[in-house]
Amino acid sequence: MPALPPYIIEPIFEQFAALLPERNIDHPLGCHRPRIPERVVFEKLVQILVFDTGVRLCLLEDSR
Repeated sequence: MPALPPYIIEPIFEQFAALLPERNIDHPLGCHRPRIPERVVFEKLVQILVFDTGVRLCLLEDSR
């Protein structure tokens, strides 16, 4: 279930992506994991903001 409909999230992501620096895909050592795509990270951040799960997760981790 998406946090926001695609017609709302797409223009916001386009503005967000314009602010991101250009990705450097090649690493000189070649030993690093590939980066998580910006789109995936953005959608997860929106889900946390919309569903307010971030606060609950932090509280659960602090109580351990």
